[in-house]
Amino acid sequence: MKQLKIHFAYLLALLILSCSSSDSEETNNEVQPPVLKLTTKVNVTTSEQYQLIQGFGGINHPIWRTDLNENERELVFGEGDGKLGFSILRVHVDPDPNLWELELPTAQYAISKGVKVFASPWNAPSQLLDPNSSHARVLPEKYGEYVDHLNAFNTYMEDNGVPLYAISIQNEPDWGEWTRWTSEEMLTFMKENAQDIENKVIAPESFQFRRNFSDPILNDPVAVDNVDIIGGHIYGGGLDPYPLAEQKGKEVWMTEYLMNQNSTSTWSQLSPGTIWNETMDMLSTIHQSMTLNWNAYVWWYIQRYYSFMGDGEQGTSRDQVLKRGYAFSHFSRFVRPGYRRVQAQTTVNKGLNVTAYKGNNKTVIVVINQNISSVNGVGFAVDNVVPSSADLYITSLSKNVEKTDLEEIDGDLLFTLPAKSVATIVITD
Repeated sequence: MKQLKIHFAYLLALLILSCSSSDSEETNNEVQPPVLKLTTKVNVTTSEQYQLIQGFGGINHPIWRTDLNENERELVFGEGDGKLGFSILRVHVDPDPNLWELELPTAQYAISKGVKVFASPWNAPSQLLDPNSSHARVLPEKYGEYVDHLNAFNTYMEDNGVPLYAISIQNEPDWGEWTRWTSEEMLTFMKENAQDIENKVIAPESFQFRRNFSDPILNDPVAVDNVDIIGGHIYGGGLDPYPLAEQKGKEVWMTEYLMNQNSTSTWSQLSPGTIWNETMDMLSTIHQSMTLNWNAYVWWYIQRYYSFMGDGEQGTSRDQVLKRGYAFSHFSRFVRPGYRRVQAQTTVNKGLNVTAYKGNNKTVIVVINQNISSVNGVGFAVDNVVPSSADLYITSLSKNVEKTDLEEIDGDLLFTLPAKSVATIVITD
C-alpha cells in the first residue's frame, strides 16, 4: 500500500509539472514578437538619375487668412524634429500695392531659412481690365502695364528682403472668379510681353495642367524662351507625364492642390481614420508627381484645419502641426532642394510606392504603404550595398514621424511598415 501511494504521488507530480510547463510555453509564445525576415528589398541605384528637386511647400495668404506667427513659422520652415522643413513658399500678388506689406513678415522669415519664394496673382488691377467682358480680363493694349504691375511687386519684395525666385502670370487663368485668360491671350502675352518680366516666369498655372494652355507656349519659338517653369494644378486632372516640357528643357512645378473631404463645415465630425485615408491619397499624388519627373510640389494653405497647421477652426489649435503636416514632412523635411531623384525598385511587389533621392551626401528613400495590412521584413540597399546604419521615420494613424529602430538580420536592415503608413529612410554616406 505504501509503494502504491508513492507511485500515485509521483504520477501526480509529473502531471502538475507537465501542465505547468505547457502553461509556461503558451505564455512565452504569447509575448514573443514575430521574427522578421526579408520579404522585399528596395534597391536604389544612384547612377540612374532623374529630375532635380526644387522643393515642397504651400501658400501663406495673410490677406485672406491670418498670418503665421513666429512660432508657426519656425514649425513650418524649420528642419528639426517636429518641424515640417518647407523649402518653398508661395505668396499672393494683390492688385492693391497698399496690401503688399502684409506678405512680408512670413516671407522674410522664409528667406532667412533659405526657402524659395514665388508669387502668383489672382486679380489684375481694375484699371487694366476690359469693362465689357463678363469675366475679368486684362485688355491686350494693357499687357505692358500688367508687366509693370508684376515688376513693381517683384521690386517691392526684393527691396524688403524677399528676392522672389519666380513670378507667375496668372493663377488658374482657365477657371474661377478671378482674372481669366484664353489660351490665345496667354500665348500672345508670352510672345510679346513676358520677356520684360524681371524674374523667372511661371506659366500658365492651369487648374488641371491643361495642355491647350501650355503646349502653344512650348511650341512657339519665341514664347518658349520667355517661360522658365511650367506650373499647373491637379484639380480633377493633369497628373500625367509631360514629355514636351522635358523636351524643351523646362521644369514642371505642381503649384497648388488641396483635399478637404468636400466637407468644410463638418470636418471636426470626421473620424481620424477618414481624414488619414484622404491624407494617404495626398501622399499618393506627391509620389506620382515625383515619378513624373516634376520638380516641385506646392500645397494650398499651409495653415488651415484640413492642411498642415491648425488655424483654431474645426477643433484645431494654432501652433499645432496636424497629422497631414507630419505626413507631408516625409517629403518636405527630408527631400531637400538640390537633391536628385534616383532609381528605386523593389524585389517583390508588395504594393508599396517607393521613390529615392540623392544629395548632400545622403540617400533618402520614401516608402508609402497604401495596403490595409502591414508589410513585414522590408529591407534596402544602395548601389547593391546594405548600409551599416540608417535613420527610419514612420507616420501612420498612430505615429507622427516616429524615429524607429531597424533590426539587423542576416546582413540586412529590416523594418515593418504598418498598414496605411509612410516611412522615410535617411542614409548618410
